[in-house]
Amino acid sequence: MKPIFVSYAHEDKKRVRSLVEGLEEFRDFWSDWDDVPPGYNWRREINRGIRQSSCVLFFVSQASIESEWCLEELRVAIWWRKPVLPVVIQTGLKLPRSLYNSQWVILSDDNDQNIKEILSGLAACERSFPWKAIALVEAIALVVGAILYGIAASG
Repeated sequence: MKPIFVSYAHEDKKRVRSLVEGLEEFRDFWSDWDDVPPGYNWRREINRGIRQSSCVLFFVSQASIESEWCLEELRVAIWWRKPVLPVVIQTGLKLPRSLYNSQWVILSDDNDQNIKEILSGLAACERSFPWKAIALVEAIALVVGAILYGIAASG
């Protein structure tokens, strides 16, 4: 099963990490704190993480919707046609337009309920998405890109 990509603002890292650690008992997650080794190209690893994920867990806060990097992760997820599950950790915010059609999870003080709702939302994201067709398109795109690169390099 593909991992779930975690998108969050670093100002929210403590809360997000605590929640994700509770979810890891049930699913595999891709996060920058675990999956980007020191010295690696951060942007390339983030893009790879999104591309290889089954969906994106986007933690919504004032910091994340103002973060150039979080919004870039959201754009990359949309580019790769990954379903996005918004998890609202700060209410009263205007969400990015790209999240208007997504059903949100709004965190409460009940951590067990939060985990249950997020897992339910992730299951719905994965059920409703044509993974095999997307994987085939991604594979074709990589092969065509490699062929074109080979032609350009030899020519």
